[in-house]
Amino acid sequence: METERRLASYSSTIIVTEDALSTYNSQLAVVDELLIKFQAKQKTVSAFTIEMLMGVKAVYGRDSDEYEKTGGTRLSERKKPGRGNN
Repeated sequence: METERRLASYSSTIIVTEDALSTYNSQLAVVDELLIKFQAKQKTVSAFTIEMLMGVKAVYGRDSDEYEKTGGTRLSERKKPGRGNN
C-alpha cells in the first residue's frame, strides 16, 4: 500500500515538473521572439545613426562639435596606430 502511494506521488511529481518545463519552454520561445524583434529594431536604429553621422560629417566635418554631439568621435581624438617594437 505504501509503495503504491509513493509511486502515485512520484508520478504526480513528474507530471507537475513536465508541466512546469512546458510552461518555461513556451515563455522562453516568447522571449526569444521578442529578442529577435528587438535586434531587428536595433539594426534599424544603427543604420539611421550611421546615415545621420554621415550627414553631420558632410555638413560640419569630422572634427566639429556637432559631429561629436551626435555621437561621432572627432578625428583629432582618434588614436593613431603605433609602431610595433621590431
